[in-house]
Amino acid sequence: MLMYAGAVLGAIGLLCYGFTTSASTAPQIWHVGNTTSRAYGAGFVFGAILFAVVVAGLWLWMAWAVRRGRNWARIVSAVLFGLGALRLLAGLASNPVSVVTLTWALSWLAGLGAIILLFQRPASAFFASRAKSPNPPGYPTGFSNQTGANPPQYGQAAEARWPNQGP
Repeated sequence: MLMYAGAVLGAIGLLCYGFTTSASTAPQIWHVGNTTSRAYGAGFVFGAILFAVVVAGLWLWMAWAVRRGRNWARIVSAVLFGLGALRLLAGLASNPVSVVTLTWALSWLAGLGAIILLFQRPASAFFASRAKSPNPPGYPTGFSNQTGANPPQYGQAAEARWPNQGP
């Protein structure tokens, strides 16, 4: 749930930034064209919307992967949390008191809570149990090939997969 909250707060912060910051005063690497034109401002807002969708999508992707028990998602979430911390520090350095910085800070706190929970002992047991499970979620236990034999090739009869069941 903290990851879902982080997705919402991260998107809100970026949307606030895009709609409340003037394109002509926003920090930029280089200026191409007239920064006070309406087209430049519209591109700035569109970029903020696009970036908000990407950030929210990353939060949601990590939340869904964690829910499915993917261990790699914990590591990727920690790396993305570190990048979010850098973003927050940059926001605090440039504009310490704003709605945008507040939403970024709240998003960072949601990420901190999620990272703390992801690396606790019960979470490690959850991910370890998911890694050992040979069955895809939703399939009954015993569905996998328990004999260790190779699956039947084209034209061969399949062997019995369930106990006490004929070919």
